[in-house]
Amino acid sequence: MYLHELYPQFVKNIIRDLEFWAILGFNLILVYAYLNDITGFDTLVVLFYFQSLFIGFQYLIRQIVASYRESGGSIIATLRIPLFFTVHFGMFHLIYAIFLLPIVNKIPGPINFQVVYSVFLIFLINTIFSLVSDIKRDKQNGSSSVGLLFIPYLRIVPMHLFIILAFNYSVGEESTILTTALVIFLILKALSDLIMHIIVNQTWRSYRPKVLGDFM
Repeated sequence: MYLHELYPQFVKNIIRDLEFWAILGFNLILVYAYLNDITGFDTLVVLFYFQSLFIGFQYLIRQIVASYRESGGSIIATLRIPLFFTVHFGMFHLIYAIFLLPIVNKIPGPINFQVVYSVFLIFLINTIFSLVSDIKRDKQNGSSSVGLLFIPYLRIVPMHLFIILAFNYSVGEESTILTTALVIFLILKALSDLIMHIIVNQTWRSYRPKVLGDFM
C-alpha cells in the first residue's frame, strides 16, 4: 500500500478513536479551568495522579483477561503477571504520592474537591468504555499479558515529569510568569498524552472495536 493511500486511513482511524477526543477534551477543560481560576495547580496535580491510577487499573484488567486466555483458565497462571504489575505499579504510586504531598502543600489555595469528584467520574466512565474496546482488540490481535506489563509507564512517566518540571520551574516566579509557565506545561502535557496514546494503542493501524456488541 502506497503512503498516499495509507495516510487517509491513518487519519480516519485516529479521528474515529473516541478516547483520543476524550483525552483532548479533558486536557482542554483543565487549561480552561486553570485560566479561569476554577481550579489551581494543586487540584491539577491530584487529577493527574488519579489519571495515572486509572491508566494502571485499565491495564491491570487487560492483563488479567489476556493471562486468563493464555493460561487456559488456570487461576494461578492467570494472576502471576497481574500481581507482579499490581505490586510494582502500586509501590511506584505509593512512593510518588509521598513525593507529591510536599508539592501540593507548598502550592497556595485549597484543592477544589468538586472538580476532583467530577473528573473522577469522567475518568471512570472513560475507563470502562475504553477497557471494553481494548479487551476486544487484545483478543483480535492476540496481545500478550507480558506485552501489556510495562506499557502503562509510557503513558504516565511523561505526565509526572511535566508535573515535576512545571512545579520546579514556577517556584518563586511572579504570578504572570507562573500562569504562563503552567499553561505551557499543561499544553505540553496534553500533547504528550495524545501522542503517547496514539503510539501505545497504535490507533493508526486499525479502527478500535465498538464498545457495544459481542464481547468475549
